[in-house]
Amino acid sequence: MFNPKTLSAEEKKFLDNMINGICIIDNNGRVLFWNDSAAEITGFSAEESVGRTCPSDIISGAGVSEPLCENRCPFRTSRPDEKPTMADIRLRHKNGYAIPVRIKCVPITGESDQMTGVLEIFERSYGELSMSDQLEDMRKKAYIDTVTGIPNRRFAEESISECLDTLRLRQSGHGFSVLMGDIDFFKRVNDTYGHDAGDSVLFAVADTLRTGVRSLDIVSRWGGEEFLVILRDANKKAAMNRAEALRRAVAKRTVVDDGNAITVTISFGGTEARPEDTIESLTERADECLYMSKEGGRNRSTIL
Repeated sequence: MFNPKTLSAEEKKFLDNMINGICIIDNNGRVLFWNDSAAEITGFSAEESVGRTCPSDIISGAGVSEPLCENRCPFRTSRPDEKPTMADIRLRHKNGYAIPVRIKCVPITGESDQMTGVLEIFERSYGELSMSDQLEDMRKKAYIDTVTGIPNRRFAEESISECLDTLRLRQSGHGFSVLMGDIDFFKRVNDTYGHDAGDSVLFAVADTLRTGVRSLDIVSRWGGEEFLVILRDANKKAAMNRAEALRRAVAKRTVVDDGNAITVTISFGGTEARPEDTIESLTERADECLYMSKEGGRNRSTIL
């Protein structure tokens, strides 16, 4: 049977730095291992989790119609001779609210192929909620910008804070970057075509940015014609590649309003987050890079 006490420092660091939550339980449902990501997702530390028995306040379901410890328990449906099982469930955060997660359970076998436990790998997921349900939930929390339909500055700031907390917890690996984007000469659009056309352009640019990033990234309207993009697990090189791809996509988009074909460009500034950053220092650095792009001729990206 897997014994966490035999892990080397390098092996433990590897498991702790994984972006997914890792939990190992024995045949009695007792937690043997709980990595840093599991702690970040659920709010329960390894000290609070290891040694506990499932079901408990840590791993029991929340907000579901039937107990997780019965038919819906992915651990109890695991068999040594079968493939890993997957399920969309809800965990209960330490602060009491439900967390939608996608969990994969991999049987651990010992001698004679007898199952001795289960490796559980889980990550945040909105698989149980439709996109309309997600947006409605965010609207209720005043997180959605009414013009573009994407998250607003409030949501972006809270997301940056969460990412910074995770970065400081891990100290290395799985960093993130932010991009600050500003539509070039946007005032001309409003002055030439009117504010309704301006809103159409804002919506189109937001849609282009949203569809041009990964599902784990966040695109938000920062204010006016400015957008902020949070790129998870992205260093400066990855941020530059994504900024350039988004910049080109925006330039190719045409908005037709009242018979007028409108095209715009966007400038980006970006930076990789540092453990000592605050929301203010990180966004100010990205904004300084955006200013450099504007001064350099617009329709370009500057990442430092």
